[in-house]
Amino acid sequence: MYRIHSKLVSCAMAASLVPSAWTFGQSVVSHETLKQTTSHLTHLGAQAESRYVALSQRRGQLLLCGGNVLPKSIVNEFHRLGAGEYGNLVIIPTASPRSDSGDYSPWTQIWGEYPWKRISVLHADNRDSANQEENVELIRQASAVWITGGEQQRLVERFQNTAVHQELLRHLERGRIIGGTSAGSAVTSLNMIAEGQTHPVVKQGWGILPGAIIDQHFSQRNRFERLSNAVAWHPEQVGIGIDESTGVLIDRDGARVLGDGSVYFYQVNSASAVEEACYRSGTKLPESAWNKMITWAR
Repeated sequence: MYRIHSKLVSCAMAASLVPSAWTFGQSVVSHETLKQTTSHLTHLGAQAESRYVALSQRRGQLLLCGGNVLPKSIVNEFHRLGAGEYGNLVIIPTASPRSDSGDYSPWTQIWGEYPWKRISVLHADNRDSANQEENVELIRQASAVWITGGEQQRLVERFQNTAVHQELLRHLERGRIIGGTSAGSAVTSLNMIAEGQTHPVVKQGWGILPGAIIDQHFSQRNRFERLSNAVAWHPEQVGIGIDESTGVLIDRDGARVLGDGSVYFYQVNSASAVEEACYRSGTKLPESAWNKMITWAR
């Protein structure tokens, strides 16, 4: 396990409140000035606490992305919903084979550009790691979890039905956010597309979204037929195809498209035919999609 700790927010706040005329150890600070500054710090601390409480009182959110470089609009939204500078971010890089080498720099550098109270990396090199209490505790303390791209089958093999997997489900129930891109999105399906071009190989995923099949790199890799076939084989579920540099934010208010591309929605109609619809950034998916996807946000 690799962990990065950023400076505590309260320390940063305190530094910004010190008057420029003060020189510690030489100047005398009046009692009134000290009292006012202490009151201000207490108020800021209460603001931070209330923001974190508000986060815990709402139902959870998923931000699922289609891979490649994510635009600032998506990254900023994840940071905001993850409690920002007051939040604890946990990165799960296990989908990428690179993570087995202990090199987590591609992900810590990206997220390290944003102010968090703490950034931690949770990598499971085997299933025993995914059952260790210290890793479960990381999820317990997290306000936001980010699952990187790579190979979704690696995530299944190392996390499926482990203590960390179960804690991720509770994380959403606590009203917090999980984000993922590429394989990190695909694994949230119950019936997960593991591989295949037009005829998908479907395996069991984490089941965070039990009513949806997620596909990624969608129009860029021409995966229309692949997802359509998957939905035809599982007509009780809907299909969500996410373009690169695009995301879909799913919460108790619906499913909204973010980013530069489109999200494609598939469902089987009353005539047993698969229907497709395309939604651009800023639009919402139909309520029928949301009703099938959501279980933890009601």
